[in-house]
Amino acid sequence: RDSDGILLLYDVTNQESFDNITNWIESIYTFADDEVKVVLVGNKCDLPKQVTTKQGSELAKKYNIPFYEVSCKIGGGIDEIFQTLIDTILTTKTPIKKTNKVQLQYQPQPIVVKCC
Repeated sequence: RDSDGILLLYDVTNQESFDNITNWIESIYTFADDEVKVVLVGNKCDLPKQVTTKQGSELAKKYNIPFYEVSCKIGGGIDEIFQTLIDTILTTKTPIKKTNKVQLQYQPQPIVVKCC
């Protein structure tokens, strides 16, 4: 409730995770604000898949929502899904110019190994 946007993630290496997405979408449309924006995201695309890109794409088309596959582990596609969600929310909330975009920057943190 009172959310402007929702990133709905499933694990592409886990069919059950994908199968539960329909229930989540139905819950969102039942309990969330009518204007909430949803983006469907298949995560772990760097690993062998149990859920195909086609399955994710078809589900997104069924509900008329954007679809992406990403790898949170390697950072692939993360900026794009957040930018899509932000742009969609801002476009429906207030008129914005195309030049007004939020810039996301991913900076991996160095791994620090400390001894005793």
